[in-house]
Amino acid sequence: MEGAWRFIVDLLATVAAIVVILTYFNVTPASWKTTFSSGKKRTLIAMLILMALSLGMSGYALYKSLRPRIVEKAIDRPVERVVEKIVPQECPKCQAATYVTSKGRNSGAVGTVQQGPCSSLNVGGSQNESTINCPPPLILTATTLSTSSDATGSILTKIRIVPNVAVPAPFQIELDFDNPVSSMGCWVENTASMTMGGPFRNGVHAMTTVNNGINPAHPLLVTVASEKPVKLIGPPRID
Repeated sequence: MEGAWRFIVDLLATVAAIVVILTYFNVTPASWKTTFSSGKKRTLIAMLILMALSLGMSGYALYKSLRPRIVEKAIDRPVERVVEKIVPQECPKCQAATYVTSKGRNSGAVGTVQQGPCSSLNVGGSQNESTINCPPPLILTATTLSTSSDATGSILTKIRIVPNVAVPAPFQIELDFDNPVSSMGCWVENTASMTMGGPFRNGVHAMTTVNNGINPAHPLLVTVASEKPVKLIGPPRID
């Protein structure tokens, strides 16, 4: 489209130039035959021929722009090939087995031993058995005590969480509900004071920080606020 506009501009410029040239030479049908000398006629004819060549070149450029020449060329690229070559190697020599004696005070026959919690390691000798008292695994028992409403219309649900063993502070307790909660507060039962503060999270997977220890005699009381009635859908977890 740009080539067509350029051709139109060149055509108008050529016509205007021809008009100016004819006006300059006072060319009319009568003057061409009577008053023009042969020298002026040759000059005028040469100028008109140049203008015609310019107009022809513009037309040819328009033609080439409307019908561009498409040249297709095939490019040959070398194909990379992976050549596999088998290189013979000698088999590694077998090493003689080494044995560690269990005799002596600083014997290394036992090697590296990784002991788990509540484990005892007895090596050699006799009548060297040991007894280990391991605490039972932590079990949290949750019971819903009451449900009420506050002045804002939120539903308050009170839950008691009793551990089977003592849990030292600080710790984070996580509760999973069927509906989201907007806030969660806690208090250690049968305790005169509480230290508050720490990370917390609301929603269906609520979490709060407890800065006082709990035990079977001093369980944890949790109060959650929600728009809908809530209930626990899983056991409490302590991190």
